[in-house]
Amino acid sequence: ISLLQDEHELARIVADMPWSKIDVNGLREQETRIRRQIERIENDPELGQLQTELKQLNQQATAENRNQYQAEDDLDKAQHAVQAEQAWLDAYGNDDFDDATLSSMVSNLLADAYENCFGASVRAQDRPKLIAGLFDHESETPFHTRALRNIVRIARTRIQEIDARSNQLRADTERIMDDYLNNHSTDDNTVMASVEDYRYFLDELDELNMLVTRAATDEEYANSVKKLYMSFQQLNRALRTDEENIKEQLNRINSMLKGQQFGPQGGRLSLDVTFSPIDRQFETTLSRILSKLEDWTRNASDNPTETRNAFNNCETFVNRLHNELDKIHDTNGIKAYGARNLDPRVRSSFYAIVHHDNAPDERISSTGGKSGGALQELTSFVYGAALIYLLGGDLTARPTYTTLFLDEALIKADGRYTKRALAVLPRLGFQIIVSAPESKTAEILNVANRAYVAYKDPSTDNSYLQELDSETITQDETQPTTAPAKPTTEA
Repeated sequence: ISLLQDEHELARIVADMPWSKIDVNGLREQETRIRRQIERIENDPELGQLQTELKQLNQQATAENRNQYQAEDDLDKAQHAVQAEQAWLDAYGNDDFDDATLSSMVSNLLADAYENCFGASVRAQDRPKLIAGLFDHESETPFHTRALRNIVRIARTRIQEIDARSNQLRADTERIMDDYLNNHSTDDNTVMASVEDYRYFLDELDELNMLVTRAATDEEYANSVKKLYMSFQQLNRALRTDEENIKEQLNRINSMLKGQQFGPQGGRLSLDVTFSPIDRQFETTLSRILSKLEDWTRNASDNPTETRNAFNNCETFVNRLHNELDKIHDTNGIKAYGARNLDPRVRSSFYAIVHHDNAPDERISSTGGKSGGALQELTSFVYGAALIYLLGGDLTARPTYTTLFLDEALIKADGRYTKRALAVLPRLGFQIIVSAPESKTAEILNVANRAYVAYKDPSTDNSYLQELDSETITQDETQPTTAPAKPTTEA
């Protein structure tokens, strides 16, 4: 292209130049001089040396440029590795793990599984890059996920091997136990050839050893004091929590009574309880013995003399407990609770509160002086809520199907109380079936969905039911007094 441009430029100059200014011979001489000069320069040995050095320098420059590009690429990868490793450290580097909490077998298994994740071809200096994911290909599972799967696989295989070995040892052991039972055990089947019962065998062995010991050993004294201490602690906790448990049960029952109107003024009924305090001397004695046993546990459990003293110190409080338990009398399977300090029900006093919006609250602590209707409404509320609590399964559900049969339960209640007593039970989720004499049917029919009359024919002694509807009631009311009497009826 340059040659063509030069020729084009020369042609343009020659085209506009007059012939008088063209010195062909001079230009040919000048061309000859220039060619000779070029040949002299090209034949100069120093120029050849310089060209060789230039070629070497160009090759060296090419190699250095290649090294530069490789260094820049290594630098970029190193910076990326540092960033990835720092991100990994920020995410997981603060997690502390105490290897001492694992057994040596488990620790060695995990260490071998972890080492197996790298392979023999990975150099030690490349492990951080592998962990950080620098060697992962696109859409490849991250290294930590692959490592975790490998550890899980190895651990699962090891667990399966241990389970197989355990099952084999279990079968061998139970076979030996069964052979022993066949040869030496009685026919009462009180002992089973099962590894699950191993701890019970050890307990019975300890008890047998104590039975054959003529004198109580120091170990037996220490074991007895420990059991007494645990029992006294359990008793102390029960004394603090039993009252709260009773109040919690009342709260659950009261939650069933919310939204139900009670009494002629439409109040809200709730139940409450008060407890008399535990005997002060009983509490003081329990606190004192617990303090002594706690001091023995901390400082003197290995001292046989102190252990026997601690055991003897428990005698006074144990006798008090025997006196409390002797007050409980069991007659025909019904226990008359008299352990006042042990059972909060003996110290409890229950009462009901009727809350009114526009009147003072009413406290019901006795059923004396109340009519049969008022008592019927009170028992309907209390029994209904209690049955919901017992049958509903929890505090949020009601029985899916629960029927209450009331056999002449409202014969002493007047009409107002009868309606209120029968209205609360269906609202609590019960289906009510009431049997009542004919004199009480008027109040019941006002709240009943269906009514039936039981007829008995005196001539045949046969009875049958007939549904009672409005037409039947109107017909009965409009019949003349001279009409033949119907058979005896009961609603």
